[in-house]
Amino acid sequence: MTEQENPSGNSEQTPVERAEEQKVSYETHRKLLSEKKRLQEERDTLKAQQEALELQRLEQDGELSKQVEFYKSKHTETLSTVEELTQKLNGEQEKWNTARKLNAFKEALPGQIVSPKFLVHVPVEDIILDPETGEPDSNSVKKAVDYFTQEFSQVIQPKTISTSPNKFPQGDSSGKLTLEEWKKLPYDDRIKRKSEIIKT
Repeated sequence: MTEQENPSGNSEQTPVERAEEQKVSYETHRKLLSEKKRLQEERDTLKAQQEALELQRLEQDGELSKQVEFYKSKHTETLSTVEELTQKLNGEQEKWNTARKLNAFKEALPGQIVSPKFLVHVPVEDIILDPETGEPDSNSVKKAVDYFTQEFSQVIQPKTISTSPNKFPQGDSSGKLTLEEWKKLPYDDRIKRKSEIIKT
């Protein structure tokens, strides 16, 4: 069958041609649907993979966050311990420095303090330690002693110089000992000087 031109000048399709065109359209439509389905499945697979990766990343981030928090807390704990030990060390150093200053003060004092309770009045903070040697500066010690002797002279008693004989008995002019004198000797001396007892 041949195409006939209608009066408007447009060519008309025959029913067979229209059927062929519809057939082609259906095949194309089926192919498109099949491609669409394949692409949707691929998209769903990729989306599932992406979600799995995101979940894995979040889990790793969670683990990483836990580790970061753990090390932060350890760091804070370590800093706290270091600070505590530093304060303790500084306290011990301060005690040591105070003891050195007090010893230097006592040695320079022209007498001795009647009771340790008066040591609180010693101007320890005015005694300077030499930064190189760590020893108390003699001039600052002298100033502290001068101040203390002026302000608290009533609590200082002169140093006593011992004029008593030796601690242990020596015996009479011949070197002999009485039994009582011999008993006061240390054990080793008693053994050595047993023959020096005056026999009565």
